[in-house]
Amino acid sequence: MDIKCAINALKDGIKAKLDFPSTSKTMRTAALTEIEGRAFLGAFVYLPCWLGISISTGVIDSAPEFSAYVTVAFAAIVAFRLLLHLYFKKIVGYSELLARLVLLGLVLGAGLIMGLVAMFTVFDAGLRPAFYSVVVVCGVLCTGGTLILSIDPAIRYGMPIVMLGPLLPGFAAEPTVTNLTLSVLLFVNIAYLVIAARRAQFDYWDGARSREMLKEQAKRYERQSLTDGLTQLPNRLHAQQRLSEEWSRSLREGAMLTLLMVDIDHFKSVNDKWGHLFGDECLIAVAHVLKVVVREPDFVGRFGGEEFIVALAGASEEEGMAIAERIRKAVASIRLDFQGQLVPITCSIGVATATPPMPMGNVQAVIGRADSAMYQAKKDGRNRVVTAGV
Repeated sequence: MDIKCAINALKDGIKAKLDFPSTSKTMRTAALTEIEGRAFLGAFVYLPCWLGISISTGVIDSAPEFSAYVTVAFAAIVAFRLLLHLYFKKIVGYSELLARLVLLGLVLGAGLIMGLVAMFTVFDAGLRPAFYSVVVVCGVLCTGGTLILSIDPAIRYGMPIVMLGPLLPGFAAEPTVTNLTLSVLLFVNIAYLVIAARRAQFDYWDGARSREMLKEQAKRYERQSLTDGLTQLPNRLHAQQRLSEEWSRSLREGAMLTLLMVDIDHFKSVNDKWGHLFGDECLIAVAHVLKVVVREPDFVGRFGGEEFIVALAGASEEEGMAIAERIRKAVASIRLDFQGQLVPITCSIGVATATPPMPMGNVQAVIGRADSAMYQAKKDGRNRVVTAGV
């Protein structure tokens, strides 16, 4: 049982070391995309390096079959790497884990092939002329690849192991002074790469977290700049933007657009008589009614002071009048408590509809008509709905 627990603990420890840090899906996707982009050109380096080594050292003649196998292996890596590059975003969308495993397989697979070639140059006399060239190439590619791709901890640990690790058995098989010296240097190089790449890995993820935090802050500030702090409805700036979008959509689709201008009756008197804090309660209560009464896709915003605006996409004048009447009745049913006294609230609503083909101008003209209709409702006695006509 203790052995099983130890094995499970070891597995969990390895998994924790090789997994991406605990981050959001957006950050992990960005990291995978970054790794894939950085590794893309590297996939094309192995094949020409091997061809150059095998030709210049004569290995292509002394070990033609081996040379051909390695050439085919690197060519296959290039082909699969091209396919992965073309479909990587789709694979990431389907499964982050699958995308990461395939990418790791190709990146570490290319490194392993070169590492095995280096090992065989120690054992095989026919490959011995390529030994120093292969070792130098392994060292350079391993160092560059590990540092550049250290975003992924699996590459940070895996690249030195698969590229330089295979040389160790070869040196151990022939324990000459030179080979023992090279073994020590390999250990030092592997340790250095893992440690140096750790710093690069942490720098990337720290930067990624900072960028993510800045993006979230920017979004939060943008929301705050477009939201009325009291009612939590879109403010006038946001309302103007949204109304322009609805106008453009109505023009594009040939759909009707109905606007409601809602104004709380006697709001100045409410503030003067019961105070501004009670006036704030009135605004919050009316805002809540508007959010509850209007349809799901419709837009509600605070237009300024005690005025609210409602955009009813695709609604006719009759539909707009019906919704406005529901709003009026719902507001009229509000009773706010002020020191034991129930205070009623009413509102006046102006309705304006733009019908295809849209008139010349922009949405401001429709807003103006709704505003005029609202003031007419005030003149007619308040607590009513008035239409500006189509």
